[in-house]
Amino acid sequence: GPIEADMDPFTPPCRTAIAKFCPDVEPGRNRVFHCLVTHGRAPLPRASLNVPSVSEMQAEGLEEECRDAVDAYRMEMAMHPLTMNFALRNLCAADARRLCSQHLPGPEGTRGGNELALKTCLIDRKAKVATQCLHTLLSIQIAGAQDLRLEPVTYAACQKNIATFCNSTRPGRMRLRHCLYRARAKLDQGCQDALFNSEARRADDVRLNPAVQRACSGDIP
Repeated sequence: GPIEADMDPFTPPCRTAIAKFCPDVEPGRNRVFHCLVTHGRAPLPRASLNVPSVSEMQAEGLEEECRDAVDAYRMEMAMHPLTMNFALRNLCAADARRLCSQHLPGPEGTRGGNELALKTCLIDRKAKVATQCLHTLLSIQIAGAQDLRLEPVTYAACQKNIATFCNSTRPGRMRLRHCLYRARAKLDQGCQDALFNSEARRADDVRLNPAVQRACSGDIP
C-alpha cells in the first residue's frame, strides 16, 4: 500500500549499495531510499541547502546506475507526494484535512494532479500548519529549489525551454534554475509564469534562498 512506499531493496542497480550501506534497513516508509541518500548516516538538517543532489553522489560511493535509480525514485516521489512521500502523507494529514480537503483523494485513492495540488495548497498555507508538517514542506521546497525536476509543475512548464536553452546543464545545485534565469527574456510565457510563482513561494523563507543563506549562514537558525 502507499503507506509502505519505498525503493525495491532488490533492485539490481542498488543491490550492492543497499548491502553496503543499508543491510539492516527494513523496506517501507521510504527507509531504503533515505538510507541510500544519506549512505546510512543520520540525515542532514532539514533546513540545509547543502544536501548534495543524487546526481553528485558518485564520490560518496553510489555507482552511476544506482544513482540513476535513486534519482528516478526521487522524481517519482515529487510527482506523487501523497502516495509516495511517507512524511507528507502522515505528518501533514491533519493539516491537509483542515486546510486543503478539496484536494484529498476519494476512497479509491488517486495519483498525479490532485496530489500536486494538495502539496501546493499546503505550501501556500504553511504559516497555518503544525510544526512537524512545516518541516516536511520545507524539506520538499528545499529539494525543489536545488533540483528543478523535483518541482514537477515548474519543470513541466519549462521543459521545452530547458531543452532549448539548458540542454547541457546538469541538474542539481540550482543549475537549471540559473540557466533559465539567464535566458529569461527568451522563455515562453508559461515558463516565465511558473518560475515567478516558484520564486514567490520561496521568497518568504530565507532558507530557500541559497545566496542569502550563504551570506548569512551564521545568523540563520
